[in-house]
Amino acid sequence: MDSISSLFLNFELAYVQRFIAFLARSGHFAGVSTVFIVEQGICSEQTLNNIKYIMDGVLEFKNEDEKFLGRAQTMKWGIAKSEWIDATQA
Repeated sequence: MDSISSLFLNFELAYVQRFIAFLARSGHFAGVSTVFIVEQGICSEQTLNNIKYIMDGVLEFKNEDEKFLGRAQTMKWGIAKSEWIDATQA
């Protein structure tokens, strides 16, 4: 697992989107799951929405009040629940 955030900083947006779409399709046809990590604030909301369109689902994570929270923001083939779940290990 690695972040794709640096791609947005070093390459033109059109190339990054094509590359990510290629990786996602390749993973689908190979029968594997792929995880793409994008750090908050690295690209515009419009760019992020374009990338989300390619994905089957979008998971979000954040730290808040010393807790690690997560949620499924979107699920292409199911219903995502928008509430945050505490994933902090005690």
